[in-house]
Amino acid sequence: MKKLLSTLLLIFMACTVAMAQDFCDAIGQTIQEAKTLVSQGNTSRALNMLKRAQNIPELKECPNYSRLADEIRRIEAQQSSSSSGTTGTTFSNQNINITANGITFTMVAVQGGTFTMGATSEQGSDAGSSEKPAHRVTLSNYYIGQTEVTQALWQAVMGSNPSKWKGSNLPVEQVSWNDCQQFITKLNQLTGRKFRLPTEAEWEYASRGGNKSRGYKYAGSNDIGSVAWYSDNSGKKTHPTT
Repeated sequence: MKKLLSTLLLIFMACTVAMAQDFCDAIGQTIQEAKTLVSQGNTSRALNMLKRAQNIPELKECPNYSRLADEIRRIEAQQSSSSSGTTGTTFSNQNINITANGITFTMVAVQGGTFTMGATSEQGSDAGSSEKPAHRVTLSNYYIGQTEVTQALWQAVMGSNPSKWKGSNLPVEQVSWNDCQQFITKLNQLTGRKFRLPTEAEWEYASRGGNKSRGYKYAGSNDIGSVAWYSDNSGKKTHPTT
């Protein structure tokens, strides 16, 4: 009886793993179907299908679940034609300076293109399981902040500064996702633009150098110490953004 139960348990576990893989495979199939619908002019139908897929509980456990959001962003960006997506500004392939309550910051123009997202070969063993499998992503033109949001800008927009390490040119920290959404809402009201957080794909594409990428392991170099503050060189504190 014990042997029979063990066999049944193994069969059940195998079936569960197979079902989970089927769900994850369905994400890629759904995205491909959405692309076909867009090519046929059925953009609204494609978006509805992707958004329904986002609400399926089983899919949320898949490592490639974020691809659904990336594809939705891509399609919505195409719908906006010449809109930049992250600022609501017509894309001109030139950086733009924006002022909010006396604080000026720069948005960098990023030309769209297709790149391999995730665990690419130069990442080696540093790539996590959530970054696999690597996959191709196509993005439209957009703008992204030249630096992290500074404490000076956060103070100008929100009227407060929750950061632990104080300094007007230091990046703001000690903020939640909800705090950031409030910041964006107020920034849009102040500037009359349509800012939003970048998608994971937009952030990674820009970090890799966009369509001018040189295939570095890190953003701008294969030597992390020359391009980033991290645990080994930061002194466990933040540093000026410029």
